[in-house]
Amino acid sequence: MISNAVVHRIDRKIGSNAEGQPQHAIGISVAIPCVLEPYSESKYQLGATIKDCNETIFIMDDDFTAYAPLSTPRPEIGDRVMARFEDESDGQSVAKEIVLVRTRKFNSISHLELFLKKV
Repeated sequence: MISNAVVHRIDRKIGSNAEGQPQHAIGISVAIPCVLEPYSESKYQLGATIKDCNETIFIMDDDFTAYAPLSTPRPEIGDRVMARFEDESDGQSVAKEIVLVRTRKFNSISHLELFLKKV
């Protein structure tokens, strides 16, 4: 798969503070190639709008396995992803919260779809 971005870290949600804001355990640094694109409701016929979703990340399962250490957890709803476009080498990664995770499989090919909102 051709990639246009890199996931630098996946932070696991561990709870909420007194104000109800999510708290995350800082994940280890990774460099997982992915495709980052704007969310298009018409593209994903989910039957309902994904609230606040504005971007989607696609990660090939093989890339996740190859580029993430074995201790890296698979992304879950509520986790935070730090990612940036490949052409922004001097830019900072942007934090995005996962609102939905789907695994797609077709024969021997599978990938993760992470539906995101900006934090």
